[in-house]
Amino acid sequence: MPKQEKDTEASEKTAAPLKKSAGLLKLLLLMMPMMVLSAVASAAAVHYLLTGLLIPQFGGQENPLAELRPVVYYPLERLNANMGSNSPARFLRLHVTLVSREEPVIAAVQRHLPAIRNDLLNHLAEQDFATLNRPSGKEQLRQEVQDIVTAILVRKGEPTGIEQVLFTDLIMQ
Repeated sequence: MPKQEKDTEASEKTAAPLKKSAGLLKLLLLMMPMMVLSAVASAAAVHYLLTGLLIPQFGGQENPLAELRPVVYYPLERLNANMGSNSPARFLRLHVTLVSREEPVIAAVQRHLPAIRNDLLNHLAEQDFATLNRPSGKEQLRQEVQDIVTAILVRKGEPTGIEQVLFTDLIMQ
């Protein structure tokens, strides 16, 4: 009997470390795929961020970091124009804000503001009430205003870079 007890004790002593090592092995087998997956995800995120910021995605992009510069909003003074006599509305008031990321463009707009206001007022006087009363007409006018400002800057030899034109107030009465 003593020999049998010794064998049982010996097998219990060797079984205890095997159970512990089996638990560690299971834990390691569960953790390893998660560690590999997180490493792959981290590498993919770093690759995406670096290629998205440092390498131009499109051939014509000059400065990929331009989107990181702060936006400059430049509000123009209120524009008032008389509409045509056939229109139900006889008066048009418009507040315009120009959006750019380049200070030299805003400085150029300030220098040539009288010419910009003149051309915008002449263009607004030609507008049709029915066209401006539709969202597509407002969007068309927004694009035309941007084109007018850009054309004046080009004509004067100034830098262009008006990204957007915002209407902060548009009243027809």
